[in-house]
Formats: sequence, C-alpha cells, structure tokens
Amino acid sequence: MSSTSDDWSTTCVQSLPVGCVAFNLTNTVTATCAGCFCILYTTSDGKRKATLEHTDDLVSAFFVEQDKLVTITKCGEMVEWTSSGDTFSQVSSHKLTNFPVKKAFYLREEERCVLVVDHETHITVENVMQDRSLTQIAQLPAGLSPEQISVTSSFVTYCSGKEVFAIPTDGNPMVPASSYLCKTHIEGFGDRNAANVFVRITALGDTIAATLSIGRVYVWSHVSQKGIQDSAFSVHWHKVAPSLVLTPFGGLLSAGAETVLCKFTLSGAGRPSMLPHLAAPVRDLSISEDASHLAVILEDNSVHVVITSSMTLLSSLQTVVTCDRSLNTVFCSDPLWPGALVMNGKPGSLQWIDCEKSLTRQQVSFSLENVADGDMSFTGITSTFPDVERVFFLDSVVVTLEQIINFDEDHKRLRFWKRTKGDEMTVQLLDSFIVPKDTVSISGTTSSSTGYEKIVLSIMSSGKVNVWIPHDEGARFKLDPTRHLDRRYAFHAGSTVHNGMWASAHPEGENNTDAVIVWDTSEMREVEALRADGRVHSVEFDGKGHLVCATDKSVRCWRHVALRFEFLWVVEQSLRVHVSRLGAFAWSENTVIEFDAETAAMKNSFSLESPILDFVAIAHDDLTVLVTAKTEKGLYFAHPRASLKKSEEKSSSTAKTPFAQLAPVKPSSSQKNAEAALRPAGKAAAMRLLEGPAHTLPPISHIAPLFISHCLAPPLRE
Repeated sequence: MSSTSDDWSTTCVQSLPVGCVAFNLTNTVTATCAGCFCILYTTSDGKRKATLEHTDDLVSAFFVEQDKLVTITKCGEMVEWTSSGDTFSQVSSHKLTNFPVKKAFYLREEERCVLVVDHETHITVENVMQDRSLTQIAQLPAGLSPEQISVTSSFVTYCSGKEVFAIPTDGNPMVPASSYLCKTHIEGFGDRNAANVFVRITALGDTIAATLSIGRVYVWSHVSQKGIQDSAFSVHWHKVAPSLVLTPFGGLLSAGAETVLCKFTLSGAGRPSMLPHLAAPVRDLSISEDASHLAVILEDNSVHVVITSSMTLLSSLQTVVTCDRSLNTVFCSDPLWPGALVMNGKPGSLQWIDCEKSLTRQQVSFSLENVADGDMSFTGITSTFPDVERVFFLDSVVVTLEQIINFDEDHKRLRFWKRTKGDEMTVQLLDSFIVPKDTVSISGTTSSSTGYEKIVLSIMSSGKVNVWIPHDEGARFKLDPTRHLDRRYAFHAGSTVHNGMWASAHPEGENNTDAVIVWDTSEMREVEALRADGRVHSVEFDGKGHLVCATDKSVRCWRHVALRFEFLWVVEQSLRVHVSRLGAFAWSENTVIEFDAETAAMKNSFSLESPILDFVAIAHDDLTVLVTAKTEKGLYFAHPRASLKKSEEKSSSTAKTPFAQLAPVKPSSSQKNAEAALRPAGKAAAMRLLEGPAHTLPPISHIAPLFISHCLAPPLRE
C-alpha cells in the first residue's frame, strides 16, 4: 500500500511471510500470497512481473484458467483478475461471507471453489455457487488450523488430536464416513506421548496423508471404497511433522525441519528420492496442477521452485527474508551499501534488503556453524545456535555482538569481520572475543568522522564500557588496556562516536531522570554532563554539531560550540527520534515528522498505516534520503517526492562562493586532455568578444578566463 504527503511518498515493503503459492496451467507464472499482496513471478527465473494489492490479507490464490487468477481474502472477498502479457487487471470482486475465511480450495475437475469458514463455535466447509452464494457441505469442530483441513471432490478430511476423519460431501452417498484413531505409544517418550497428535493433513483424489508430531506419516488410499478405519501403510523418515503434498501419479512429497525434501512412492517400496542440504527448514509445500513443479517455502521466507522429476532446483523467487526463530534486534543501514536496510535474516545471519523492490539482495551468515536445522524440540533435540544481537559497521570491518539461542551461557561473543574489497558481502573473521553476558550494545566511530581514531565500544547494562582498537595495521583488533569506563551507572542509551565524542545516558537521582554524559574518547574522560529531564530513549549526533536527546517527556537539542555544548531548544512532548547526517526525524504512533535540528522547525510530515516500532534513515545515493520504518504490519519506506528534481539540480549546481557565482563551471566545459585545456584562445575569437556597444559586452567573469588563456604560452610538445 502506498500514500503520499505534500513532499513524501510512502510505500509498503512486501516483507510479510509467504502464505500460499500457486502455478498457472503451463507453470510459466507463479503466484504467492504475502499479507494483502499477491505477487506474481516468472517461474523460470524467479523475477517479479506484477503485484496485486488487496484491502485485506489473503488466504489463497489459484489460476482457474491460463490467464485468469482468483484470490480469496481473509474477510471473505473473492477477486478475479485477468492478464494480458505482464499486466493484470481486476475483473470483479464479490463479498462471499462476513465470517473469517481460514482456507480456500479449487477443485479443477469440477471447476468448483470451496471455502473453509470460521464461525468461532464451529467451522463450515462451503461451496461457492455460480451466483456467488455459499452452500454448506460439511461442519467441523472449532479450533482447527488450516493445515489440519483438506478437501477433495468426494470428501472433506481433517485431523484433530490423535484422530483423522473423512466426511463425504453432499451428493456422494457412496463414500462412507470414517475415522482413524492412532494408538501409537513410544517407550521413553513419557508425557510427550499425549502431545504426539496429528498436525498436518493433505488429500488428493482418493488418497489421504496425515502426519504425527513425531514425524510419522500415515497414508490411506481408496478411501471411497475402504474408508480410513485401518492405515494402509506409514513411513517415518522425519524427526518432526513435515509438510506434505500428494501427486496424481502415486507420489508423496514431504519436507520439514531436517532441511531435506523427500519424494516417496505410495507403494512404499524402496527408499525415497531426496533433495538434501536446503538453506533452511521447510515451512510449506505447494505443487503444480500437473505435479511437475513444486514450490518449497523455507523457514526464512525464501521460495524455491523444484522440478519434481529430477529433484533439481529451477529458480528462487525474489522475497524478503523473515524468520520467527531469529532475533529481531538489528535494524540499521550499511555505509558501504547505499539504499539497503540491514536486518536479522535466518538464524545466525544478516540480510540486506532493497526496500524499493521488496527483496533481500544478500544474506550473509556470521555463525560459522551449522544452524540450518529447524525446531525439533518435541523429540528432545534442542537446536542451539549463535545469532546476531547487534551490529556496527566500521569502514571495511563489520562488528557483531552475538548470543547463543536456546542455551544459557554466561557470556556473549564480540566478533570482528573484514569485508573483501570489491565484494563487501564476503566476510572473513579477524578476531573473536568473549564479553560479559550483560553486554547490551556496541558502537564506534562513524564513517563521516574523518581524521579521528577508529574505535569500537562494547557497553554493558551496568554502564561499564570497553574500548577496542585495531592493531597490526588494521589486520587485528584488541582490547585497549588503558581506556575504559568503570563507573557503575545503568546504561540507558548511547550514540555513535562522532568527531572523537561519545554520548551516553545514565540515571540521575531518584526522580526517573537521566543525565547525558559526553565523553572524549581519546582519553575516555567526561567532557560535559547535560540534564535530560526524563528517561532517555535515544541520544545521537546529527553530524553537523548537534546532539539530540529524546526522553519520555521531551526532546532536547544542544549545539557543540567552542568545546562546550550550548542548549538550543526543547519540545515538551514525548516523541521517538532518529537523527543522522541524513536528517532529523521524530515519530509518535504512526506519524513521522521531519524537522530542522538547528531550530526544531517542522519541514514535512507523513503518516503510515500502523504504529511505528523502529525507524532508520538510509542514504539511497548522494541525492536521495530513503527512510524505513518497522511497524506492526511490516516494513514501510518513504522518500522525498522531489528526489528526482534534486538530482537534476545537483548536476548543474556549484559551490556557493562569490567567485563561483560569477562564472559557474559547467561539467560539459571540461576538456578531454591536458593539451586542449592549456591551448590559448584564438586571437580572432577573443577580439570578437569586444565588438558591439558597451551594454552588449559579456560579463567580466566570461572575458577574464579567455584573456588569461590568451596570455599563456602554448604548451611544450615532447
């Protein structure tokens, strides 16, 4: 979704988890549902070709014809789209129900759409008729997840607890209602046997497959004849419940936490074919109509298309990485990659997001360990892995603060990584240090602080600060033995190191009031103490001599003048603030204000559709500021509407000095070689400048350079 203010344009980044995937009849186009967006890709290369926006979140999408797509929203709206080349246009929209829709199926053999509708007290399965009315065909108990329900042309099947049920639909009296009760008991599993229930089910034609939490898959065939009182056979290749899809040719595909895709035959003969070493655990599977293509949705929200006959990867779709198991603490920019937002990726990794194109440009692992396996805690397997809690970019070095997930260690890791010149996404470990467990933040010298010592600070919640410096010509890092802070005052917020100064906020007295301390990092001595009047949320330098502090009561600004900090202004309002060399921004709820750090005057404002959780400004290039906000409904980015005009203005602008204004130098006037630049002007051309009346003569700023060049001797030729 996008909106505009007078000077800013805001757009939603399509970063929400992918919910379902569908292929068109020739498998040339792949459709994915993410939030309220249906995104269409070219299957062969994974590139985006169109984005269809809806007013509500989507639950399903399917192609009813080669060029006709139907989408179903959570609020019960059915939208029909047609395509002409790469353009999709909306044909119709119908409100089918006022109750939430959990899932939708399209039964191609009958050209019938079926909805699963949640009524809170129960769930109904309903046919969508040609007049867009609904007809109930089955009623299910409340509390079932979409993964526990499946529909075919003959029956509705679902799993609940240790039971699987098959209910014939109206008009199919030959299909008997039946159920299966699992009595599996695993020795040594103890109380977990009660939680070993059916969690996923799928059905196709006359076959049903369901999986237990323990990973065992039960398959029933010829359901219309035999029902499901007895299990035909079961397989157990997985440690925990996998995702399942059936093929019309007697195959079963499954994948889960082990990062392996398995292809079985329903006869149960032989070992399965496997596609191992996937980049992350598998969250869901979706198969094409002819079963030739399989969409594999990984835990990190990446989507990969696999050719089922050869079990080989065809393409990877362009998505934004999200992972529930990862930390969600990194939200910043990278000075060496303009325009990219840096966030946590899959466990142990960071990702660089192109917000304008809604895709992850790069994902880099900082773990040096195998963190691919998913959550297998149900079977007693606890996956521990290091994840990035904080990151700081120091010129060509990346500094990470890492903690171990699912293991109570008494320390964290501080690591220094060197970036490869020309390939900033290739990193090499320089040094790794053990730091106290209460280390909560890292900071360092900004890239704009030229001429100042490059240092890194590790800050503990108690207020103790350690200083890390490069040595061996920058090839290694070490703890500075002389510079540190041992003052035991709780740390609430801190800035980056700008021009040899670092600001930190600590409690002062017992009235919920903080003081901002400015430190000279060359000696780690206190330069000045500034009263903040409230609990500090953030404190930062803007790169132009201003220090801005936001508390729970106000926003204050000081200016650094003559070795002192001069108080400039205060706004008595609780606002969150982000300042940098790119500008100053304040926000409250879903409203963002751009302001002047010198005067506190508001420049512009814009609003988003959801309350803001975090905010950062990114230098898209030398001309454009791109701001990104993390909200409850995902990521949003905004940019000045006049950014294109600014680029044109800058290309023709020069330094604002009196001499430059007299004779601005145009870029096109630069000569191609030194000889041409030194060649004096022709005598006749110089004389013609003085022809005519005095009031028509060129300005002196134009005549003077020609006069000077006319007086120069010609260049010496070698």
